[in-house]
Amino acid sequence: MERWEANVPRYRGGTGGHYESYFVRANHPGRPLGLWIRYTIFVPTGAGRPAQAELWAAVFSGEPGGTVSVYEAVPLATASFAGSQSGLQVRIGPAVLDDDPQGRRGSLSGRAASGGHDISWDLAYDGGADPVLLLAERLYDRGFPRAKALVPAPMAVFTGQVRVDGEAVQVNGWTGSQNHNWGSRHTDEYAWGQVAGFDNAPDSFLECSSARVTVAGLRTPWLTPIVLRHDGREYALNGLRAARRARGSYGANGTEYAWTLHSASRDEAERTVVVSAQFRAPADSFVSFDYRNPPGGSKTCLNTKIGMCDVRIEREGAAPVTLRSANRAAFEILS
Repeated sequence: MERWEANVPRYRGGTGGHYESYFVRANHPGRPLGLWIRYTIFVPTGAGRPAQAELWAAVFSGEPGGTVSVYEAVPLATASFAGSQSGLQVRIGPAVLDDDPQGRRGSLSGRAASGGHDISWDLAYDGGADPVLLLAERLYDRGFPRAKALVPAPMAVFTGQVRVDGEAVQVNGWTGSQNHNWGSRHTDEYAWGQVAGFDNAPDSFLECSSARVTVAGLRTPWLTPIVLRHDGREYALNGLRAARRARGSYGANGTEYAWTLHSASRDEAERTVVVSAQFRAPADSFVSFDYRNPPGGSKTCLNTKIGMCDVRIEREGAAPVTLRSANRAAFEILS
């Protein structure tokens, strides 16, 4: 899948129920500081409920001042989401997000305010590797799972400025990604994680989740797809069979959330490859977001972009490798 294909909007109109989000996230190279900005379509199932476009923004900080988040919604008719081979163009009022797949660059600007806080942004990003698909590619055109996620531009480098309640945060060489997800309903339960550059492997990228959904009234087993790019290799443990065999569990002990993952497969030479990961983050580093569900109701998303992550790669015939990120891991839990 090419970058422009990964970014093409999936919403085709109607009232059948749909959500779709384009978001960027990036981290300071050394400090516990991260940004997250999300442009969303929300179309509830059935007639009579208003479709909206939503703006979400957060600056996550492990330093004095802490994390600030904001949310705004406007009628979907006042927004536009368009994409083709020439690029992605998203507009929600004066807020914009553009991605140029040929030039491998993008830009975004806008402002949102709520709860007595105000965040504005004026950012550009360059580069980005080829898209990372959290699911096997054939699943993106199928009905299961109903929620789809991928990364059109992993390892993008951001520059510009974010202002939080009037205070400027300079963004200079922050590494992150531009992301796209959509579906007819949110996943029932999941943990999701991403690392764009580890402390001891700045060019490596991890995308993973542990999720389960309800089908015909029955809850599925946990599915844990993992995609890791490291040292010129891609470990794509993301087919349904591999995701079902993998293990993933998460929870809280009162002061910290933790999530462990473990998956095994065989490489092109039929050698066993094992990828294990652990995410951790203090409970007070998370922000709680209310994600409305197209069929009705809402899901609670606990979200941080300054988590910790350790990854271990074990390849038959090679010494184990450990990757570490002290405070640049995205870590979400939805329930």
